[in-house]
Amino acid sequence: MIDSYSALQTALNSWAMLSESAADLQTFIGLAEAKFKRMIRHREMENETNLAVSSMTTALPSGFISVRYIYLDTDPKKPLQYVSRGQFFDSWAGSSGGEPDVYSISGSNIIVGPGPDSAYTVKLGYLEWISLSDSITSNWLLASYPDVYLQASLAELYRYNADPEKAAYYDAMVSQAIDQLNDGNAEDEAGEAPLMIRSEFLGS
Repeated sequence: MIDSYSALQTALNSWAMLSESAADLQTFIGLAEAKFKRMIRHREMENETNLAVSSMTTALPSGFISVRYIYLDTDPKKPLQYVSRGQFFDSWAGSSGGEPDVYSISGSNIIVGPGPDSAYTVKLGYLEWISLSDSITSNWLLASYPDVYLQASLAELYRYNADPEKAAYYDAMVSQAIDQLNDGNAEDEAGEAPLMIRSEFLGS
């Protein structure tokens, strides 16, 4: 049963009938996860946090991919409007002493303008990806769809071993599985009320 990071590594060698090193196996899994992060958009990736914002720049949570909704947790709640980094630095850089109206993403930080005149709680709904490691031995995708993890990692293993035919075979399986995941998630969301201030802005 593929139910952990170590079990996935063992399964990779077993399925490929090889004896790749642990370091190489972890690289293959990491490359597969890079694809997941780019391509999968699923409700299991949604999270929410409170950011304590007292300056123009605040660190984003670990695993952040994109914003789903964002607002000042004031009374009444105040949505923050997205602007591009270029717009932000043209219009808001150096501003201070006000209640934030806009936000942008700069690297691993969120930036708000004008610079806050006091500490604010910003409610952030976002998509995240939590990668496997020796300390994080499972996540929602491995728990629910271990076949997708295995197939994507096998594609990377065979690419590394210069076997394009097998790599392409597993790539096709993974692409089909990801399409099914995304389509199923879209169907589920179609019956739900839309999320507030929805945005698919990708962080950099």
